[in-house]
Amino acid sequence: MKIITVVAAIWQRADGRFFLAQRATGQSFAGQWEFPGGKLEAQETEPQALAREMEEEFGVQAQIGPFFMESLHPYKPQKTIRLRAYWIKSVQGVPQALEHAQLAWVLPQELLNYSLSQADIPIAKALLEQLD
Repeated sequence: MKIITVVAAIWQRADGRFFLAQRATGQSFAGQWEFPGGKLEAQETEPQALAREMEEEFGVQAQIGPFFMESLHPYKPQKTIRLRAYWIKSVQGVPQALEHAQLAWVLPQELLNYSLSQADIPIAKALLEQLD
């Protein structure tokens, strides 16, 4: 079985809202919301990949914080997504939807009201448990 490692950003504003991005038409899982991130390139560490993805997808410079959790999701026969989420310490710039349909700042209690990708749901649930 092939395991694809993907990194995701847990970015929370001072007002408690979390940053979500909606996948654009033409992308796999179009219309679903996600904690943004992406795949690692050769020789990249997970934090390096996440910082690169934040700049490419949103035009911001992110300082990556500590690891939060991992979610495994069977994607296709013989393929699994390993989603590894990291906290974002700080960001320079205002995020723009360069590769996504929409961006949203979501209250914690509203996270599960969004049509999240399957790999992101366990992360949202863990965030809610941590905040209780």
